[in-house]
Formats: sequence, C-alpha cells, structure tokens
Amino acid sequence: MQAAKENGLTPSEYLRELVLHGGKVDTTLMLDRRDLVNQISKVGNNVNQITHVANASQTVSEYKIMQIKDYMRDIYNLLMEVLNKWQ
Repeated sequence: MQAAKENGLTPSEYLRELVLHGGKVDTTLMLDRRDLVNQISKVGNNVNQITHVANASQTVSEYKIMQIKDYMRDIYNLLMEVLNKWQ
C-alpha cells in the first residue's frame, strides 16, 4: 500500500505493474502520461472556451487565433518532451 501511494498509483494499479513487469515497477511512464493528459486537457478546455465564444459572436479575433496557435504549440512541445523522455 505504501509503495503504491509513493508512486501515485492505486494498490491495484501497483500490483498490475508488478505482475506485468516481473516485479519491477517503473512508474515514470505512467506519471508522465498522467501529467501529459492533464496538460493537454487544460489546453483543450481553453480552446473549447475560445470556440464557444467564436460561435456565439460569429467572429474570431486575430488575438484568439494566435492564442489557439500558442496552445497547439504547447501541446506539441509537451508531446515532444514526453517522447524524448520515453526514448
């Protein structure tokens, strides 16, 4: 239970990792994946909010388009960071 908690996993997730990886638990991949999903989710929420405003007003400012481009660049950078870590 303590090892699962220290690795940010539920006891069943921790046991699953032990079984799948021959008694060794490398949770860095799982934690990186969880962080990546959270970050992308936040960016996606921001894009959805911009889209909602654009649909309601029937216009999109250049500033909002630049924000979306910045968010997409953030997603790309996060993906590249994680991919480089996993290699």
